[in-house]
Amino acid sequence: MTQPGEAREPMLDIAGGDEARSRRLMRTVKAARDSAADPALRALLEDVVAGKKGLREIAGTEAFGRAAAPAINRFAEIYQNLSDEERAAAEEEGRRQEDEIQREIDEEKRAAMSGPPVPHPSTPPGAPPLRRPSRRRDDDEDDDFSENTFLR
Repeated sequence: MTQPGEAREPMLDIAGGDEARSRRLMRTVKAARDSAADPALRALLEDVVAGKKGLREIAGTEAFGRAAAPAINRFAEIYQNLSDEERAAAEEEGRRQEDEIQREIDEEKRAAMSGPPVPHPSTPPGAPPLRRPSRRRDDDEDDDFSENTFLR
């Protein structure tokens, strides 16, 4: 689980903006990277994990095609042989996993929101972090920036 202040994983391009799906795919990419026998494929997958390349980008490479084709063919064969009930159970398991990951993400966001303020990198050691002043509820009027010369 990502801790508050820790860098978040890059969003995978094929996840359609769904953070839970992206994280689930990233776990699969990491597992594939860790078990890849082909150094070229391992390097491509490492680039995806590092956010340097997207899955769509590496899908068209020779190294990915060479390594992925047997697994994709095996998956297609297994999937074709599943009964409707087995397919439904597999889909439900996928949804359950994504729901679980979404709960992790939500918890991380709550922890980050309620955690202590993070000091700016230029804050001297030991100095309290600066907090943005809150606006009063009765301060609804727009600020007048007409005298600022940088706007001209």
